[in-house]
Amino acid sequence: DATGDDLKMAHRLLSRAYEPEVFSPPMRKAGEERLKEIDDAYGNLKSADRRAKVDRLLPNVTYLYPRRDQSWLEAVSRLLE
Repeated sequence: DATGDDLKMAHRLLSRAYEPEVFSPPMRKAGEERLKEIDDAYGNLKSADRRAKVDRLLPNVTYLYPRRDQSWLEAVSRLLE
């Protein structure tokens, strides 16, 4: 449900958080791999066609996450009912 601007902002924030320079030399490779995953995900989400394809292939997993007005305990209770 995210807009293009929301995706852009999230991508920018995640890219800054996982820049290789942020990590110590031994952990730099892990940061680079994570940054590549973030870039791939953004590439898929910013394209309307790719996004629609992913939405068709993957099940709707919103039931796993609580709504903003709901606590985690309420969400888990709802799943266990």
